[in-house]
Amino acid sequence: MEPSTLLARTQVAALDGIRPLIELLASDDAKVLTGTGSALFNLCLDSSFALSVRQLGALPKLQALMDHSDLSVAASVTGVLMNCCASSEACRDDLADKGLLAQVLALLTRSEMTGSQKDLADAAKAGDEVLAAALGLLNNLLLHSESARKLRHLGGLSQLMGLLKTRAFSVSSK
Repeated sequence: MEPSTLLARTQVAALDGIRPLIELLASDDAKVLTGTGSALFNLCLDSSFALSVRQLGALPKLQALMDHSDLSVAASVTGVLMNCCASSEACRDDLADKGLLAQVLALLTRSEMTGSQKDLADAAKAGDEVLAAALGLLNNLLLHSESARKLRHLGGLSQLMGLLKTRAFSVSSK
């Protein structure tokens, strides 16, 4: 980790900066929600911040925002949950118990239906961001053994196979 990143996280912790960010999750402004999600995304790479998000009761708020009408908001908060699930087993367990797997699978479907956005190019980009975040979250959520068992029952395997068949995933060789 870069020293500047560590310093920034230390300062956020010292100033109890996570609490005001979580309060911003009540905003109706999509730009505020997306920016807040971006900040929490970066902080929740660290398990102590992921646990703070959990302890402050923000996991249900983030989970509810996955259904936001603006796909950029949905992508942003899904990324936060992805990092919470990656860095904290307690977060992963809580979210699995709250039905996150079914919600992620629904979000994967929604990411393919982007017609509600103003501009088709923006819609495709937002859909791709949601898809990437949802797949990352799914990957981390499947570390929870019960979620991994439920994937087939919920139709997730066939849904993932369908994505692989219909999407043109680019692979770069560097």
